[in-house]
Amino acid sequence: MTDRCFRIVLLLALMPLVSGAWALVGSYVGGRSAWGSGSMVGSALALVSTIVIWHRCVRWTVPRLLSTAGIALVATGQVVLWHPVWTTGWRGTDEFLCTSQALSGGGLALGALALTWWGGLLTRCDPRHSAPPSRRVVMTPNAVRLAIGVALLPLLSGLFFVEYLALNEAPWGWASRSCTWLSYETCAVVATAVWFLLWRRAVVWDSTRRLGSLGLALLFLASPLSVFWAYPFGATGLGPLCETLCLLSPLFTFALWLAGTAWLWRDRQPHALVGRLVGVGAEGAARCPTCGYNLHGLREVRCPECGWASTVDDIVQRSIVGTLAVP
Repeated sequence: MTDRCFRIVLLLALMPLVSGAWALVGSYVGGRSAWGSGSMVGSALALVSTIVIWHRCVRWTVPRLLSTAGIALVATGQVVLWHPVWTTGWRGTDEFLCTSQALSGGGLALGALALTWWGGLLTRCDPRHSAPPSRRVVMTPNAVRLAIGVALLPLLSGLFFVEYLALNEAPWGWASRSCTWLSYETCAVVATAVWFLLWRRAVVWDSTRRLGSLGLALLFLASPLSVFWAYPFGATGLGPLCETLCLLSPLFTFALWLAGTAWLWRDRQPHALVGRLVGVGAEGAARCPTCGYNLHGLREVRCPECGWASTVDDIVQRSIVGTLAVP
């Protein structure tokens, strides 16, 4: 496991950790401030842990330090204020709305931090700005994509409940199933668009990948309609089970979208990745996999531009086993 994979796993571990901390603090505090106290501790834990996990992968500059501080202040400010965008008149509903806002705000903050730190690696407008010196961990575009993908989890969770409550409290009086459908649909559109935009430049597109991705996207986007399905199994006792499955089917198709696109978009010939990762350009010259610097004529496998280094035997060994393509 590479150092970047290790940090991504730590980021994933934050999700149950933050949920557990929120529940623990909420149950300990109790009373009217339980939800707010739990969300405050959870948000602080998520932000601080994210910065600690990734701090060695970022080339810290004054603009990045200021942007990071601003994002953290905005994300924690809504939790400290603990006030819903609109009030429903019911204490419990307002508390749930504030919690949903904190979830979506936390997801936006995680994604904004990743773009602030390494956005140039995805746009390739300045591939060197996120390449730290050799004493630090060099970030790669795929690792950035995965870091932003993790941020989708809290973002979509909070977005679903915020929209559901907004539609449910609307003066025109939406039915519960219509609110659920539209909330699921919005989350599906956001997840599909963000996931595609993250990976579109990393995939070698062919007809199979295009058609397969289109089919998975249509299935995912159509899955929220399952909340309107009729359930003819009430007399047999299967009605509640079938209704629950229909209500949760968008979650299953979301998992299918992620797993299916990963299977479709993966590189099926690992040996073909060697030249791309080591950096063999169209002109046949070896280039640094981090910053794209031309390595032709160098007497050592070290990039003078960003500090990336390797050994010839390591490159050969990895190319044989096809393990160079790591995030």
